[in-house]
Amino acid sequence: MNTWVVRYKLEKSGKYFFRNVNAVYQHEANAIFDAEMPNVIRCGSAKISS
Repeated sequence: MNTWVVRYKLEKSGKYFFRNVNAVYQHEANAIFDAEMPNVIRCGSAKISS
């Protein structure tokens, strides 16, 4: 299992926040993030944590 970093905003002109998600694949990390935080704006796709 990998740790993925997802960048998101709370509102359209707001500042960026980051959240770590544990998943095997990138599309799973995106789906988990979208399910856990449905009211935020995800900016791009999950990136593998270094």
